[in-house]
Amino acid sequence: MPNNVPSVSQNLLDLVRVGVSKEQIRAILVPRTSPRSWSPLLDEADTQGVTPLVYQALKPYHQEIAPEIWFRISKAHFDIAAMNALFLEEWASVVQCLTEQNIETLVIKGAALAGALYGNVALRPMQDLDLLVHQAQVPEARMALRSRGYLAVKEEHFSGAAEAFESQVSLARRDDATTMNYVCELHWHLLDSPFYQRTMPLDWFWETAVPLQLEQATTKTLGPEARLLHLCTHLALHHHGERLLWYCDIDRLIRHSGRLLDWDEVIARAQMYRLVLSLRTILVQTIDWLDTPVPEGVRGRLAAMQPGSEEAALFDFMVAPPHGVVERFLNDLSQLSGTQQRLRFILANIFPAPAYMRQRYQIEHTWQLLPYYFYRLIRGVLNGVRVLTGG
Repeated sequence: MPNNVPSVSQNLLDLVRVGVSKEQIRAILVPRTSPRSWSPLLDEADTQGVTPLVYQALKPYHQEIAPEIWFRISKAHFDIAAMNALFLEEWASVVQCLTEQNIETLVIKGAALAGALYGNVALRPMQDLDLLVHQAQVPEARMALRSRGYLAVKEEHFSGAAEAFESQVSLARRDDATTMNYVCELHWHLLDSPFYQRTMPLDWFWETAVPLQLEQATTKTLGPEARLLHLCTHLALHHHGERLLWYCDIDRLIRHSGRLLDWDEVIARAQMYRLVLSLRTILVQTIDWLDTPVPEGVRGRLAAMQPGSEEAALFDFMVAPPHGVVERFLNDLSQLSGTQQRLRFILANIFPAPAYMRQRYQIEHTWQLLPYYFYRLIRGVLNGVRVLTGG
């Protein structure tokens, strides 16, 4: 189990659970007789990203809630609704921009979930646009987005390093008219792991994609089985099991798909792609928290699945508390294939491009570059020795 799974109060779980009863709502309302008594619950809802769902659950009872508390809840909800409207308009323009350049896209996560799974785009907070494109089209996609003002958030170790060693690149632009900062996460693989980038082809994910209408733009999103596997895996390996919102996404997906969800396919693909532990861990937690209606027998099948040793070791590493730079470097290095690729990775990290060095160390003068290269090398060697010797 990921070590960072949040401790969520039963009251908050009751408020976000589909089909919460009047009796459960009353049990939450009655003890809260003062504004101060609401603060822990509302702070927790904000942290877990589910304030709009709390608003939805409490709205029929808002006259029983202190005005200042209801103002806080409703304001947060409508602020998110307004932000989501701006995000969707921008994301539709981004997708349309790429479509006009004949770049095939899949919208994943937030923008593809809000309307389809929650029935109301205001109920699911969004921040970034996560787009999957074919790796061969990444340079074209970046060029098209640059024409809209999207620039890389971070300098690469060298030109093309992201495509060589990563699964995505963050691009951002600021809209001065609205003061909004838009971030597009351009993906060419679904998992941020050299191991999975090497061993998990995305053919099935593309082949089973379904149409998605995003405002005026037409694109695609993952099919239900692929989406379930991705949401569980991404939550386990990338987000370390944190944040209730993402469990709600999984719960809503399963409820929305109903009997049409092919569990045999989900389980078979989890075994094929070595994602058994991710699927089982997150799905069991979702069921326990949200009473997610999973068909009888599925949980038993998940419990009986045996992950391989390679998957188990990688899972343990990725769900552990955040590792240091050297630990991550050594882990990624071990997952690369071929001496040439590994050597390129080592050199890129020891001697990255000057533009990266200037941003990373806030270097103002060219003469400072050489001392910082030595500093980076010596520090890396010392930290590497410490990690390898257990010091």
